[in-house]
Amino acid sequence: MIACRGKGGVITEGCSIEDLIRCFLHDSFDSKFVYIISPWITNFEFSKPFVHYPWVSSFRVLDVIRALIDKVGEVKVLTRCFDDAVRFDLLDLVSKVVNQSGNVDEYVRGFIKSQLQDLLDGINAVLALRDALHDFLLFDLGVNELRDGLRRRLHTKLYINDKYALLGSANFTNSGVVDSFGWGNWECLMLIRRDRDENTYSGLLHVAEDYLKSARGFDDCRKRFVSILRRFPNLLPWPISDVEDVVDVLEKLIEEL
Repeated sequence: MIACRGKGGVITEGCSIEDLIRCFLHDSFDSKFVYIISPWITNFEFSKPFVHYPWVSSFRVLDVIRALIDKVGEVKVLTRCFDDAVRFDLLDLVSKVVNQSGNVDEYVRGFIKSQLQDLLDGINAVLALRDALHDFLLFDLGVNELRDGLRRRLHTKLYINDKYALLGSANFTNSGVVDSFGWGNWECLMLIRRDRDENTYSGLLHVAEDYLKSARGFDDCRKRFVSILRRFPNLLPWPISDVEDVVDVLEKLIEEL
């Protein structure tokens, strides 16, 4: 089964990307494990409530993940460390805009504010996942990222339980998953059932397990993120010593803009 979204919305018959993700999460409540692998993850809201009685009834995907942890136990999420989301050119521009006060076009100011909000939302989503998943939240740090002059990081989007796998282009984010409002990215997801294609399913499970084994924990991600920012002491207007400090700084910058 394949679900795709294009310019006009859902362009495949039968089900949408959001439908596939919802079915995957519903079936995961009866699974022995759930692995979510996506470069970008946010605490997005479904277009309609996700109800799996008696475990969860919510729009928010993080509530669903929390319920899965209570029911299933082995729920692992692999994503990129948020150091990969930092745009140094944007942070440098922010400090200049803040210092120029009223001399900056409101459109430019609004664009910068939206970019900062996206970064802040991404960090907050990871912090919320950390509180829910603890050691089962894992990160690609791109430790061996320089080869042939390229920076290599996690790009796979793979969702797998003990019944089937979803593989495609859709990140575990609002623009990747949710079909409403007509502004979601153009994406495709393919469903591979274990009982119909054991070889392909087993291959994907091996890939997922290999990724998870090579991943790192939150503390390594945090240290890397803070270390990178502290190398550029003039990039942020206030000193930072931890991820929560970065959250505070971003909130202040957004308010000042």
